[in-house]
Amino acid sequence: MRGITNGVFRTIISQYAPPDVIFTEFANVETLFSPGKDAEMVKLTLSSATCPVVAQLWGSNPENFMKSARILSRQGFSGIDINMGCSINKILKKDSCGALIKNPSLAREIIIATKEGAAPLPVSVKTRLGHDAFSPQWIEWLLQSDIDALTIHGRTVIQGFRGSADWTSIGKAVEIKKQLGVSTCIIGNGDVRSRAQGVERARDYEVDGIMIGRAELSDLFVFSSKSRNGHARDTRLRILTDHIDRVLKEKR
Repeated sequence: MRGITNGVFRTIISQYAPPDVIFTEFANVETLFSPGKDAEMVKLTLSSATCPVVAQLWGSNPENFMKSARILSRQGFSGIDINMGCSINKILKKDSCGALIKNPSLAREIIIATKEGAAPLPVSVKTRLGHDAFSPQWIEWLLQSDIDALTIHGRTVIQGFRGSADWTSIGKAVEIKKQLGVSTCIIGNGDVRSRAQGVERARDYEVDGIMIGRAELSDLFVFSSKSRNGHARDTRLRILTDHIDRVLKEKR
C-alpha cells in the first residue's frame, strides 16, 4: 500500500503481530533509474522487520525490471513481486500494473526480465481477476508463466475497491491451477478482516495463502489470533507512540 507500508510500518507490524511474509510499498522501476531514484529507493528500505520481506515493483520497461531485481536480490530481500493489479488511472495510463492485463506480451517480457534479474530469488505477481470481468484466460496465462506465486485480488481493474471481493472466482483460479498441474502458489486477497476469516477462506477456496492489506490499517493485530479488542487500550496506545517516535526519528 503506497505511502503506508514503509520501513517503519513494516518494522512495527513484524514486532507486534508478524505475518509470515510482508511486502514493501510498490516502487516504480522507471523512477529507480532517474534523478528521483533516491526518494523512490526509500520505499525499498529493507528495514528491521523480523519476517521475510518481498520487494514490490511496478512499471512498463522490462530492462528496468531486470536491473531493479538484480540490485534488490543482493540486498537481503526474500523475493520480488510484480504489481499487475493496481487500478489507479494515472498508473494505468502508463501501461503499467492493471493495464498489463490487456497487454500480455509486455507482461511476459516483464516477467522474463524480472526472473533473470532476481535469480535465485522467487518471483511473484499480484493481479486482479481481469480488466472488466473475470478472465480465466489471463489467470491461465499467468499460471503458465513459470512464476513462483500468484496473488489474486478478487475484484476487476474497473471495480477499483468498489463492491465485494469475488472469492468464487478466486476459487475458479485454483481449479485452473489444478487442471494445468503447475506448482505456482495461489494467494487470495480481498476483504479479509481477521486471521480467523483468512484461515476460513483458505480452507473454503483451497488457496495456498491469504494476503491482508487494508484491514491492518484498522487492526494492527490482524495477523494475530487476537483481534484488536483482545489487547488493552494502553497497549495499543504504547504501540502508536512507538510508531510515531520511529517516524520522527527517521525524519531527523
